[in-house]
Amino acid sequence: QVKTVNKYRLDFVLYNTNNKKYVAIEVDGKNHFDETGKYLVDEHIERIKVLKRAGWNIVHTSYHYWFDKGWLDKKDPRLKKELDRIYNELDTYLF
Repeated sequence: QVKTVNKYRLDFVLYNTNNKKYVAIEVDGKNHFDETGKYLVDEHIERIKVLKRAGWNIVHTSYHYWFDKGWLDKKDPRLKKELDRIYNELDTYLF
């Protein structure tokens, strides 16, 4: 985890040294969702708004795409689809 100047923590930060672009990857865990598991809690939404106003580009991924009664195998179509989406977003922000 990486601390930002506003004392928030980001799960991962990727930095392209060639063009000085950066992006955060946030894994939205159980504590980021309400009791139904479908909607982000207000505190997390506000945190993301603050980070975006500070200039951060953020790629979100839900823990559901990685863990379902155990870690998902790389060949699992759900995980593959999520990885493809993340790589596409990273290309947009970093290159």
